[in-house]
Amino acid sequence: MTLTKAELVSIIGDKCSFPRHESFQIVEQVFQILKETLEKGEKVKISGFGNFIVREKRPRKGRNSNALPSAFWEVDLTMTKAELVSIVCDKCSFSRHESFPIVEQVFEILKETLEKGEKIKISGFGNFVVRKKKPRKGRNPQTGEEVIISGRRVLTFKPSANLRKAVNQEEVSTSQPENPLESSDEIGNH
Repeated sequence: MTLTKAELVSIIGDKCSFPRHESFQIVEQVFQILKETLEKGEKVKISGFGNFIVREKRPRKGRNSNALPSAFWEVDLTMTKAELVSIVCDKCSFSRHESFPIVEQVFEILKETLEKGEKIKISGFGNFVVRKKKPRKGRNPQTGEEVIISGRRVLTFKPSANLRKAVNQEEVSTSQPENPLESSDEIGNH
């Protein structure tokens, strides 16, 4: 089963006794704020849920060693859940008392869904998927002894094309010409 943004809004409206349009407005703002924060290269730290960090990916040897690294970078700026609630309050004109339980529920529902091993799709933001890793052989780095690493579940996040493009925009914009109409690719896209 996959949890979508619309289903998330519906569940939050039921749990928090908010009208659907107000729940939608706050949920939409939460993910918009997360997206904007990541676009700026800042880290997002959500207590009880996890961290979102944008960092540079380097090309791996043997694959395409001539490839340029993706425009991902790591920074020390951090947005917390409390700051997220404050921004939601400002943008949605709700009180902190009204916004906090909804923002809290957003991450609680995401966490519960992922604990069940279900996929989450948030349009315009990305997908959360729990993958199962099989047991495998490994080595103890101190002794060199072979050990079996147990199987486990791993949470992965795949950003949407919009978020990926926005995060990479800063590096891309420095290599593009001043006037975007000078590039034939840009003219074809309009």
